[in-house]
Parts: sequence; structure tokens; C-alpha cells
Amino acid sequence: MNTSIKAAIGIVSALILSSALALDVLDQHELHDAERIDLQFPHQDDHLSATLLLPEGNGPFPVVVFIHGDGPTDRFADGGYIPIMNNLLRNGIASFSWDKAGVGQSSGHWLEQTMADRANEAAQAISLLKHQEKVGNIGVLGFSQGGWVLSQLAENKADYDFMIAVGVAVNWQRQSEYLQQQRMLHSGFSNDQIDTVRQYERRVIQDILLPQAPYNEYLAFMEHNPPPSGAYAEPMSQSRYQFVARNLKVDMELGLAQIKVPFLGIFGDSDLNVDVRESLAAITKAFNTTGHQEYQLSLLPNATHSMLKADSYNFQTTSQWTTMAQLNYLLEGEDAFAEGFFDLLVNWIHGISAKEKLKS
Repeated sequence: MNTSIKAAIGIVSALILSSALALDVLDQHELHDAERIDLQFPHQDDHLSATLLLPEGNGPFPVVVFIHGDGPTDRFADGGYIPIMNNLLRNGIASFSWDKAGVGQSSGHWLEQTMADRANEAAQAISLLKHQEKVGNIGVLGFSQGGWVLSQLAENKADYDFMIAVGVAVNWQRQSEYLQQQRMLHSGFSNDQIDTVRQYERRVIQDILLPQAPYNEYLAFMEHNPPPSGAYAEPMSQSRYQFVARNLKVDMELGLAQIKVPFLGIFGDSDLNVDVRESLAAITKAFNTTGHQEYQLSLLPNATHSMLKADSYNFQTTSQWTTMAQLNYLLEGEDAFAEGFFDLLVNWIHGISAKEKLKS
């Protein structure tokens, strides 16, 4: 939930504050945990602030560790995770999440991290959870860019019990091209214009980003090679440039080959950010090659990159949301999510937990 959505909440709240509807609307955007435990754990020189949300009961509960996508994300994704967490809690599943480095109450800076750094901090989080009461099976849930963190966790052979990937891409460079292509298509650019931008961006990657040229060389390149129509005209900030240069080579395929735990992949058929069919094909190929059989892949109809209903919320970023989309989300809460998403998530986690209990 971005600041414009928060503003919409304030407007609607002011208009209907005295009504029962206002209380119902606002309540669905509040956490409904039975117990909240705020924790802190170290990673390198940083201290990361986190929250464990527990449902009603004595446990032990399966716990979902949230692995964020791109951007300066706090532990509740500015409210965006709340409907998901509430659904999990209502179904006896705990949630664990933390503020990214340099966000909220965490020190450091997320733009200085590699995906390997993020995987290491996730492993630290899992180690912390293993010492908490009421914690049973621990799984990791990666959104979007978080897929590369999941891949690195698998390569590192981290100690977790299940893995869920939502809207993940396989290769950073190909995902960037797809994102650009979809943005331009929906802005009315022709295929020739899209191809011109693609060739320009590939020059930037090959000549500047992959060699990790100094930032001043990147700025000089941009000045002497103005971006064509449809490309991003403004240069990246220095911190963003360095972040992209450090992570540009990441690819899920090596990590996919190392996955030994139950795996659930969920994708939206209307995703404007990720080529979901490439992701589905790559994951299937990797597991067929390794013989890993305990996995499920689902392509949900009318679902966006964020698993919201595409007919109302199909934007590449929340900054593009219309006022109507913001108000609809406020009113709908969990109902804004694609049909079948929550049932799939909850039933699969319970199924995995039941199998683990039989083994023990």
C-alpha cells in the first residue's frame, strides 16, 4: 500500500467515520494476530527489526517467512501484506517479516545488498525462528525479486522446510527487458520503437553495467547517447546504479537445481512485470532434470503480478494506481486478491505440514 492509498483511506474514513461500514473497512486493513513478538537479529554490520505474528492456539504453527521484492519495503510492505497475513493467521499459520536494511527500524541500506546478502539475512532470520516457542515448520515465501533470494537460499543449503515463489522471474536481464516491453506496449509504442529501446538498453548493459563502470562513466554515456523515445530518460541514482550492477547477473536456474524441499510456484496470467510462461517452463525443466517431484505450479486466471484481480488492479507499480483502484482496494481488502490465491496458499501449507507430522 503506497502513500496515495493511505491518503484514500484517510478521505474515505473522514466521509464515513460514523458508520459501521467505516469500522468494517478499516478493520480489514488491521492485523488480527493473537500474539505479536517483535524481534531483532544481526546481519553483517546491520541490525534488522522483525515481527513474528502468531494465530490463536498453542501451536506449534507453520511459519511463513516473507521475502520482499524490490524497493524500500518494511515488514508489512506498507500494509500490502496485511490481507495475506490475516488470511494465514485465520487459518492457523504464523507470519514472520522484517524491515529491509535501512527501512523502518532496521539499520544499513538495502541498495548496498546483493541477492546473496539478502539470502544470508534470511538464513539468520530462520535461525532466530528456530528458537521461538510455538514455531513448527518454517517456510520461505518470496515475492518477485525475492525469487532470486530463494534461489540463493537453495544454493546455500539453508535450513527451511518449504518454499513458495510468487510472481518470480528467472533471469534479471530478461525480466528487465520484459518489464520494459510491457510498459511500452501499454503506452502505445510500436514494436519498432520497443526494439530500438531494447538495443539501447543492451548497450548500456554490455558497455557499462556488466563491466561495473564507475558511476561518472555511466552518466557520461547517458549524456553522449541520449535514450531513445520510450526509454527511461532520467539516469539512475548512484546507489540504484550500483545495486543493479551488482545484481545484474542473477539467475534462478542454479538455485532451482538445488531445491530439495516442497515447492509451490504461484503466477498470475495477467502479470505485466514477469514473463510467467518462461518462469513456469524453467522451473519445470529444472525439477524434471533433478528428479524433484514434490512441487506444484499454478497459473491463476485474472491475476496480476501481486496476485490481485487483474480487471481492477493490473498496473506495473502501485504508483500507477488510479483513485478508483485505490478506493476499491480499501473497500475490498482480501477480496481484492485473485480468486483461489488464498485457498491455494493455505491448503498447500497445511498439506505440507500434515505430511511432516506423519513423518515424525
